[in-house]
Amino acid sequence: MSKRMFLGVSPTAAQTQTLLSLQQAIKTDGRPVPADNFHMTLSFLGQLTSTQEQALIHALDKLSRQQKLATFNVCLNRLHHWPKPKVLCIKADLIEELNKEKEIKTGKEIDKANSSALISLHQQCQRLCDKLDISCGDNPLTPHITLFRKARHYHAVEQQSLPVSLIHLQARTLHLYQSLSTDNGVRYPIVHSWPLTN
Repeated sequence: MSKRMFLGVSPTAAQTQTLLSLQQAIKTDGRPVPADNFHMTLSFLGQLTSTQEQALIHALDKLSRQQKLATFNVCLNRLHHWPKPKVLCIKADLIEELNKEKEIKTGKEIDKANSSALISLHQQCQRLCDKLDISCGDNPLTPHITLFRKARHYHAVEQQSLPVSLIHLQARTLHLYQSLSTDNGVRYPIVHSWPLTN
């Protein structure tokens, strides 16, 4: 049986509480994402067979032992609504600049090395998937954490009134998640994890 899977990172416990406070400050008709489901996707993998899953785990185990999976930092500081998928999220500001590996400002500067580390890890995962014949798509990297789903409308509160100016996500662990549909909604259990190194 195949599994719907993706690679990503999780916020800290303190950041999860901040995200919950942010949810409470937003007026929307959307359905709030449960705290246990907060994550930032690095590479969406689609449906994986057991063979593909084990091959991916083996390959990432090897890269981890060689300390070739690098840590990264990213600041998420901008509310954004995607009307078509009806998703309301917090994402990195000026993401097109991040994809071009330029320095950006989000209340404080993110240095180019951190931006490059995020992009490099994303590209590394994409290349690995290509090598393993895993179709992960070619969508541009859009670092974000989803706050609400099925959100057709939301009240655009002033950024200054939000209970958070940014989420400074310091990724120290890469996770392989399964997207699992249950009677109580979708869940994202972690299947395997790898430490990220400097």
